[in-house]
Amino acid sequence: MPTPKRQFFHYTGATTLGALAELCGGELEDPSTADWQIEDVAPLYRADENHISFLDNPRYADQLEETQAGACILKEEYLDRLPDGTAALIHENPYYAYSLVSGAFYVAPEPVERIHPTAQIDPTAVVGEGTMVGAYAVIGANVVVGANCQIASNVAITHAEIGDNVIIHPGVRIGQDGFGFATHEGRHHKI
Repeated sequence: MPTPKRQFFHYTGATTLGALAELCGGELEDPSTADWQIEDVAPLYRADENHISFLDNPRYADQLEETQAGACILKEEYLDRLPDGTAALIHENPYYAYSLVSGAFYVAPEPVERIHPTAQIDPTAVVGEGTMVGAYAVIGANVVVGANCQIASNVAITHAEIGDNVIIHPGVRIGQDGFGFATHEGRHHKI
């Protein structure tokens, strides 16, 4: 059985530490490590010599001292805590750099079709060019959805205008009742 991240995302394969440094705009403490092969990402406590990890939160600095990672993205101030044999990729924002690096190893699969056949889109709704609509999504009357959006499965949108390049995750409800109730003479009245 594949690892969970490889089961749900497309694994792109190993790359060099130098390529990762270039991708995230970081600097290798030792340029001779640029050709090191990195196979995957992992947290500090679980990483081995084939992994790259990161340290952003000082709360985990003790894990940095014990890591077996082949490389670590970190701020320059933590270099003295890096164990021997672990290459340093220095970046002013390690968490951001890690987001770019992890994205290089795992890519979400592209949708097979633009509008899933089970999606329900009201004839008065406007769906922008390049927008993907997932399985069992419902887009109600007079809704406007901009261009290049990702509307995931089981989303319901009513009474709304959505801009361009918006990602709406599975199960989200937009435009539904939500203003509460007014109580009058012992009865609740929807607002």
